[in-house]
Amino acid sequence: MVIREFPERAKAEAFLGDPDIRGLFEVRHATTTSKLVLVDGCT
Repeated sequence: MVIREFPERAKAEAFLGDPDIRGLFEVRHATTTSKLVLVDGCT
């Protein structure tokens, strides 16, 4: 399990859409089973 915290949702979405790491996401998706959950307002 990986938990990653961002100061705001827009920053998380920017990270997920970053073309510089797109290749890493493609490898992860091809080699693992995963779910992504974005949660607003957790403290």
